[in-house]
Amino acid sequence: MAKKLRWRFVLVSMLSLATVLAVIMLTINVTNYAEVKNSADVLLEALAEGGGQFRFAEPRDFGEGENPEPPTEGTEPPAGRDNPDWHPIDIEHGERFSAETPYETRFFTVVRLEDGTYVANVECIAAVDADTAVSLAEKALASGKNKGYQGVYRYLVVNEGNMVLFVDCFRALKTAENFLETSLIVSAAALLGMFILVFLFSKRAVKPIAEAYERQKQFVTEASHELKTPITIISANNELMQLEYGDNESTDAIEHQVKRLSSMVKSLVSLSRLDEVEHIEKGPCNLSDCLSEHVDLYRNALTAGGRTLTVDADEGVTLVGNLDLLAQLTSILLDNAIKYAHSFTEVSLKRDKGIVLMVRNDAEGLSDGDKSRCFERFYRDVDVTQNVEGSGIGLAIAKQIVTLHHGTATASAKDGVFTVKVTL
Repeated sequence: MAKKLRWRFVLVSMLSLATVLAVIMLTINVTNYAEVKNSADVLLEALAEGGGQFRFAEPRDFGEGENPEPPTEGTEPPAGRDNPDWHPIDIEHGERFSAETPYETRFFTVVRLEDGTYVANVECIAAVDADTAVSLAEKALASGKNKGYQGVYRYLVVNEGNMVLFVDCFRALKTAENFLETSLIVSAAALLGMFILVFLFSKRAVKPIAEAYERQKQFVTEASHELKTPITIISANNELMQLEYGDNESTDAIEHQVKRLSSMVKSLVSLSRLDEVEHIEKGPCNLSDCLSEHVDLYRNALTAGGRTLTVDADEGVTLVGNLDLLAQLTSILLDNAIKYAHSFTEVSLKRDKGIVLMVRNDAEGLSDGDKSRCFERFYRDVDVTQNVEGSGIGLAIAKQIVTLHHGTATASAKDGVFTVKVTL
């Protein structure tokens, strides 16, 4: 049990850490890629405003008598560092650009003429020739999107599709890709390191819980064995009183409570033994025959008081399991229906994505919803069980048997009908 608890602690810890790391890495890398796209889009918008080139600002003030006249309307100032009168800073996007941005940016443009031919301007990029530029522009226009990527080039379609602007994002994308790879390697290393640390300290972390569980289990086992002796003595003395004085209300009450205590002790011992078992002996089991046999044994009790019993079980349903434990499981589910069924009990056994055993019965005071707490030890629904004797151990044993067979057990209620579903 301690070993299983330790591994569960390690698993939960690692899953929690992995989830946090995944969220952090995803957020950082998505933000990083989004920034690459946004930066490229700002450059493209600046190029679009300049008609395919960066727009220059007003001439600088070189001092009195040193500021030459700006070029006449319709002419373009010479680009590059050879122009002493104009500096390439985009007015609207000045906060995002430096004075060197136009010289650092690799871009090209493709213009569609009235006759449908294309003209490419590839002066500001060395890796793309005119034919390649036109081909990329045609693909961009065919995509039907105004913005997007063609390889490592971010594009923007303007002038109603008559101009396509491209910006080279290779370095930015490569940097983002390298960051992604680095972050994944660092995250993997962090997970490995945390796994080693969690594994080393997990034994100390779960030790108090494991010790408490072992003490509880030991107490249940010892108390069960210790209770057997006084129960036997009380039962024997009660039988002597019945022989000597005859049956009366007191001896009948004692006999009833002795049987109840004996049943509870037997259930506690059974539950304690199941807790200690990690692997069970398995073999071929015919669950159809097992269910049929127990239904016949409990039929009179299930139909007492005018109640109805409906059985819908497939024949020849077999599995590899422990027949004794499966018989105990069937007995517990039917016994539970005997205690609480008000007017009917329905039992079904089907093959549907596994073997499904289901027991349904109506009950008084039953509220709708999930009833998984019924599998907890000593739990009893006060509204349903107030007039029914029991210990709240039966379904806990059933749950443990199902778990040992690597199955699932669920309990639910709807419209006053309680359903236990076992999938094996």
